Amino acid sequence: MKMKFIPLLFILGCIASNSQITTTGGAKFFVSPGTTVFSTGDLTIENSSDVFTNKGNVKISEGTIKNNGSPKNFVLTYDDEKNYGQLIIVNNKSSVGGVTIQKRLDDYYGSGEILFGIPFINYTYNNFSDDLTNKQIRPELICGLFGTNNNCKGSKKWNDHPLFTWREDRFRYDPFQENENFVPGKYYAFRKAKFDTGSNFTNVISFEGTPYVAGTKPTDGGAASSADLSLPVNNRVAGGYKIGNNAKNGYGLYYWTYLDDPFASTVKYNAYTLNETLDSNRYWDRILRMVNPYTSNINILELLKGQISNIIGVASDGPITNQVTNGKTRYEGKTQAATFDNNGQLIGDDVSIIPPMTNFFIKAKSDDVKVDLYKNSNPQTFTQSKYEFDKGKVTKSNANFDDLYQLNLVLTSGKTYYGNTYLAAGASLITGEFNQWEAKNKSSKEDISITRIYTIPESINGGKYPGYEDTELYINVINSNNSSKVSIPVGVNISDMDRGKEFTFSSELKYNMIPLKNEGKTNFDDPDAKFYFHDKENNVVKEINTDFSYSVTLNESTSDRFEIFFKEPGTLGNEDINTLNGLTTIYKTGNEYKVQFDKSWQKAEVNVFNVLGQLISSEKNINTQNDYLLPIHTTSSSLYVIVVTNQITGEKVTKKIVK
Repeated sequence: MKMKFIPLLFILGCIASNSQITTTGGAKFFVSPGTTVFSTGDLTIENSSDVFTNKGNVKISEGTIKNNGSPKNFVLTYDDEKNYGQLIIVNNKSSVGGVTIQKRLDDYYGSGEILFGIPFINYTYNNFSDDLTNKQIRPELICGLFGTNNNCKGSKKWNDHPLFTWREDRFRYDPFQENENFVPGKYYAFRKAKFDTGSNFTNVISFEGTPYVAGTKPTDGGAASSADLSLPVNNRVAGGYKIGNNAKNGYGLYYWTYLDDPFASTVKYNAYTLNETLDSNRYWDRILRMVNPYTSNINILELLKGQISNIIGVASDGPITNQVTNGKTRYEGKTQAATFDNNGQLIGDDVSIIPPMTNFFIKAKSDDVKVDLYKNSNPQTFTQSKYEFDKGKVTKSNANFDDLYQLNLVLTSGKTYYGNTYLAAGASLITGEFNQWEAKNKSSKEDISITRIYTIPESINGGKYPGYEDTELYINVINSNNSSKVSIPVGVNISDMDRGKEFTFSSELKYNMIPLKNEGKTNFDDPDAKFYFHDKENNVVKEINTDFSYSVTLNESTSDRFEIFFKEPGTLGNEDINTLNGLTTIYKTGNEYKVQFDKSWQKAEVNVFNVLGQLISSEKNINTQNDYLLPIHTTSSSLYVIVVTNQITGEKVTKKIVK
């Protein structure tokens, strides 16, 4: 039986059909956001005037798309980072006719480089030029066949080229050639400045083509062999391929200027790095770079099912959307990365769900890993991607995991996001030495022009790990059983243009990858599992919970001022750490001093005395849920004694402040 739709706008809740879906003349078919439509037969658009607009999810389990109109007549919309239409075609029949997928593409690190993939078969350079730039790419920049008169030879020609294909076996980008087609799953880079009049890449762009279907050959959608369905990781070291000692690729570009391995955290890769150092640390070895080849999200954990124990980590090069404290989102180029603990849990970013046309890469431990990117539709999913929008209830896993406590420390200034860094504590993790669960900041390259936050490898005795004081970690791990009083140094790089700004540190806490805020919690259930933030210059210690926020004006970069503790603050030199009663602290922000009370307190009294012992301020019945501003910021005295009293228990503590 066919389901025919008359020319009306259908706003659907959920349809489960054991038939094929066919439009009639002039039909307007609309799938609303959050809606899933299932069909076990073909989805057919009969006439050129029919329009199928999908803002939700469409899954075809037995049939395929038969679009007798234009690709513009079947549209997978993209409203924002959490609202976009998705299409899953389970059967590996060839599609007839095309669809339109909308996507917003942003440049990586603001460099003008766009990283992307195409989810279509038989998609040509001309298709790309039409969709992305309205035929504005300068045709003389596209390469002909490689040969004697190849116009892409030499670094100057390479630098002029606008479009590149990542070549896995040579660890480089090859200029795209006019005779080649885009291949679903392959990694491409486009320099948006390399065409005549420019294009507005901040807007949604429509790409038109025939969707790739799992189980078919990715080059043309035909019958696939097993070799077409699996992608092996490349063993650079075993193959004898050298990228150090200032080596260059075939276009005269130094490898160290563009290759960066976040999972080889002990290596500082530059022009002087020896091949022996890179090889012994497996730098840029057993890495496989891919792009989601489908018109729906994919689940990386499902894609790597059965092989996760052999994977070091997964990552994706930006741009991404990050949520800042005012609830708004902004795009920011960076790399999201995660490693796997011994139980297969992610440490770091939740990059398990990758949106369409979005890149990702894996780092393997051995040569045996093959990724069945094209084999079947099992990895395809409608699950909302936390890669682009991390919000909403997260379901708990039934797996028997060890306790894993994670802190995501975020740096912002006003509405501007400047990056984040992860610290994870678990019973199987290691304190005070490098290990497989750590990952470094990607592509910093000692760039002082980028404001960013990071942690520094810690010594088991606290402080920086000798010899690696300049290593910037994105993911740092410690053992939850032996990390008490071990300080984790936090570094902040401030660019010239950002000096003098007020920066805010804020937090996200996760327990086994579940954000605590999603469960309405402010801290972990284990009372001993707590993170603390220490500003050594202002002599401030604050507990980090889900509401943590600490603002300070920074005039220069620092790798010595801030640190983090797990379980309890350690010995911080000769001075005390401003702890008045457990978690009650006095801290400085700008020119002001404030009291942060123990959350168990209900009412407090604060008395302030000057250097002569005279009472200059007294206040009772203070609300201890809010920080209290000490009335000394406008006074001229240089020394004060602060007496804080718990009005319920009578406990009294005293603190001296020198301005």
